[in-house]
Amino acid sequence: MRKLSFLREGAHFGNIAGALFSALLCAASATASGATIKWTGGGDGTTWGNGDNWGGTAPGAEDEARLETPTSVIQIGSETTVSNITAATTGSANVQLSVSANLNVAGAAKFATQSGAKASIDQSAGKTTIGGQLTLGGANANTVEWDAHGEGTELEVNKVYAVTYRGNAPCGLTVRNGATLNVTGTVDLGHEGANATTPAGTAYLKVLDGATATIADFAFTGTGYGVVDVSNATLTVTGSIRGNGGSRAADGLERRFAPEWKKILLKGNHDFWWSTETKMNAYLASLGFDDIRFLHNNAFYESGRIVCGTRGWFSEDDEGAHGDFEKLVNREATRLKLSLDAAKRLSDEHPGAKTVAFFHFPPVWGEQICRPIVDLLHEYGVTECCFGHIHGIYTVPSVTEFEGISLRFISADYLDFLPRLL
Repeated sequence: MRKLSFLREGAHFGNIAGALFSALLCAASATASGATIKWTGGGDGTTWGNGDNWGGTAPGAEDEARLETPTSVIQIGSETTVSNITAATTGSANVQLSVSANLNVAGAAKFATQSGAKASIDQSAGKTTIGGQLTLGGANANTVEWDAHGEGTELEVNKVYAVTYRGNAPCGLTVRNGATLNVTGTVDLGHEGANATTPAGTAYLKVLDGATATIADFAFTGTGYGVVDVSNATLTVTGSIRGNGGSRAADGLERRFAPEWKKILLKGNHDFWWSTETKMNAYLASLGFDDIRFLHNNAFYESGRIVCGTRGWFSEDDEGAHGDFEKLVNREATRLKLSLDAAKRLSDEHPGAKTVAFFHFPPVWGEQICRPIVDLLHEYGVTECCFGHIHGIYTVPSVTEFEGISLRFISADYLDFLPRLL
């Protein structure tokens, strides 16, 4: 390392030395940060690596590439490394980028962050690595879409932020046909503005048709829709999934995982949004969902099993902390009986099908026993049940037995947020 030192002898020399030192620092900074190089299309108008398309020299590893108003599809057909990419920065911009080779972006990549701007990125081969944040969309942006597809195609990003405003147009990321996505930080799907409670313009992530996506964390920010669509593919979230936390979360937040699966929802002790089955089904119908059902005084037959159950309640009174304990337990027992009666009817229609009862609260936990629930399971001959509610305890057995009933512990954190096949 070269060391610079200045000997001050009088104010005049000190001023000269200070000015010289400042100049050296500015020069060093300019060299370290590189230049901002704008696309002109003055060469063949399509090839990224053609210097004439950039006014003489294509951007290098320390340069920022700016694509403001190209008029044709820009092709990246050979390995390319830049510091940052900023594209579609004006309202009239329509950036089209075709990536078929390795693309390395040390910092951030921003596409169509201004009103009316539009961008599409087609990644058909190679590995694209973005060390900073990938931003798709912005204030009143038009459609902004990144499409990674094909076996061997990889996209590795630190963070993804897809945002749409006022329902203008969709902005998001698709990984399909065997491609791979790896996000080491957060995927944030945001939607802001006056029409944020309508799905006309949504921020989305789609993982489709043999693709694989691994993401550290999900966040759904703003007041509107964020859509996740996983179909015939694999999505793994290793960390947390966070909603917007606002009062409009129930109406304005749509998350759709594995639409080809059927989901059966059971009420927990914090589901204050839970209403009548008729109202909840009507709400799902208004969203176009046909793959979610509610387990509420009923039962379902699926894949050789009959699913029944109810929320349940505490195993003991806990000194009156939860109101009229006996009344609450009797109410849950009544709901369980209705569900077990429905299960019995399904059992007559499907001989040999095994009945499994699901609860939020455990019917039995250690020395605590909710006897009305257990007695009903005995009465209807149910020998297998699943429960949750207990969190932060990971050393207990996953399956225990009580009076011939198998009790399976399936709280999400206990299962490390991975579905359990029964």
